[in-house]
Order: sequence, then C-alpha cells, then structure tokens
Amino acid sequence: MDIFDLMARVSLDQQRRWEALTQGGGKKPERPEPIADADELKRLAEAHRKDARFRAKDIAEMTIPQLLKLYSSSGGGDDAATEEFERRGDAARDELIRLLDNIPSSELARREGPGPMTGAMMEVLTDSFPSKPVYQALARLDSRLPGYPIRNMALLKAKLNGQHNDKWLARNHGKSGAEQSLHLEELLLANARPVHRATFLVETARYALEAVEEARKSKNRKREAANRAKATAYAQKILAMSPAAQKSADAAYWAHQTLGMIALYQAKNARAKQHLLASANALPVWLADAPALPPDWSLAEELLKQGEREAVGAFLESLETAAAKLKARSKNQALLKRWRKAVETGGSVNFMEWFLRRR
Repeated sequence: MDIFDLMARVSLDQQRRWEALTQGGGKKPERPEPIADADELKRLAEAHRKDARFRAKDIAEMTIPQLLKLYSSSGGGDDAATEEFERRGDAARDELIRLLDNIPSSELARREGPGPMTGAMMEVLTDSFPSKPVYQALARLDSRLPGYPIRNMALLKAKLNGQHNDKWLARNHGKSGAEQSLHLEELLLANARPVHRATFLVETARYALEAVEEARKSKNRKREAANRAKATAYAQKILAMSPAAQKSADAAYWAHQTLGMIALYQAKNARAKQHLLASANALPVWLADAPALPPDWSLAEELLKQGEREAVGAFLESLETAAAKLKARSKNQALLKRWRKAVETGGSVNFMEWFLRRR
C-alpha cells in the first residue's frame, strides 16, 4: 500500500461517514466497517496519482486552462497559478477573457450554476487584472447569466475607483472578522449596479447582524450599538424598496429575520414575533429549493427556547402555506408540518434537519 492507496481509503471513509450522518438525522455515526470495495479504492487511488503527476508539471509550460485547474485546486495551487498568470500579463488576461466569453450556454443554464472553472476565471481576472476590458467582460457574462458575477463586478469597480487597495486593506486589518466582512460588503454595496442593490443590502444587513453578535460575545457595548444601528438601517432600506425588489434574493425574508433578531436582543419579544411571521409571509424561495441563500432558523430557535411556542407554530404554519403556493416538494412540506405539530404538542425541533434532507 502506498500513500495514494491510503488517501483513497481516507476519502472513502469520510464519504461513508458523511452519508451515515445525513441518513441518521445528524446523529454521530458509529465507525463504519472496513472498506471492501476494491474497484472504488483502485479508482480513487489512481485519481490521486493523476493529480500528483499534474502538480509535478513545470508551471511555465502549462496552458491557461491547466493553470485554472491548478488555481482551483488545494495545497497552494492558487498562489502558484496566480503568480504565473501575472507573469504572463496581458496575454493571459486576454486569453481568460476569451474563455469567459465562450463559456457554453449549457453550463450557464445549470441549476447549480456554472462550475468552478468559471468562478476561477472571474476571480483571477478581478484580482490580478483589474481593468476596463475585464469589467466589460464581466458585464457581458452578466447579460447571459443575470446576478452571478455581481460580487466580482462590484469589487472590480471599487478597485477601478481606487477604493479597494492596500491602504483600504490595512485600514480594516485591525477590525474583528465580522466587521472586516461588513466593511467589504458596504464597499461592494456602494459599487453595485442598481439592479443588484437588493442582493447586496441583504448581505450587508446579515454581516452587520453578525458583527452585533460578535460584539455581544465580547461585551463591547459601543460596537454592539453601532452595528445594531447599521443592521437596522440596512434591513429597513430593503423594506422601503419596491415589492419586486424585495422578492429579489429573498430580501424581505432576510430583512424581517434581521429586525427580529435585533428586537430579540433588546428583549422586545412582541416585535421579534411580528418579524418572524412577516419573514414567512414573504414567500422565501428556498422553501422550493430554488437557488437562494439557505434559511436561518436562529430567530425561530431562540423564540422557541424562550417558550414562544404559539408564535413559532404560527411561523411554521405560514411557511407550510407559502411552500404550497410555491409548489415545494412534498418532503419539504411534510417536514414543516411535522415541526409544527411538535411545537404545538410541547415537543422539540431539530432545525438542522432542513439541511440534512436528502435531495
């Protein structure tokens, strides 16, 4: 047995453990029996050998697609590939733009979105070649796939405006993790195209709320108050938008979830319950497994811990109604119904089950 055979065994063992975890409703699985699938072990070991041979190639001889593959890999491949992209300069930039323009429509139409190579192209272009031709290329992609490269476009615009640079990074370096993320989202929001504004408002409100939670843990009341004001303002901006804009990116759902958590932190449970119910009435598309941010059950979970069973039951019932309107899978509707009955009868709910459902 060599190192590649061992890597194959570890990969299969991890896969089996994950399958046991998801099928067991989140319960820690027992150690699985020794792996006996010789063919699968052989296939995986050969895949690891092939990857090792690929990494051993002279990077200067790699084609642009090969460099993108290296960039998308782990083990420092992104750093090595980035250095080579930048060494090749405009020739690499122009080839990346050509590849981006020629992504097949079939890949862009996939429900789960384009593959990692497309994401790698956008990241390399944005980070290593910030320029007007790159911005124009991302805009062309956006016309074929609305919404997908919007973060790259906003970041690139910030760089072109001189707002995102080494000085900006140094200025924000000393901030907490949540506040660093919040300041980046605020920068992207300021440079986002109007059609994408709701999406960036959602992200900014969420990171502001995360900064509130971080400040609460460190008992920094000043930062908590400042970030609470930001989270509230961003959520209210969402609710002031047109109904069509509020539906974009499940914006209204996230606005009410944010305001509900803020109210809960201020011990204003009545207001928190109102926002919880309003978030369900916003018809969030994640109920039907549509491409969207996954739900956050924190507000419902916290209210349930505080004995607000009637409110959480009403929330789940509203989600059931919304799921039916959105023609969600029967499995989704059944899970919501089971949770509601558990809440109404004094039982417990494991909200993690939503993420462990079998697709």
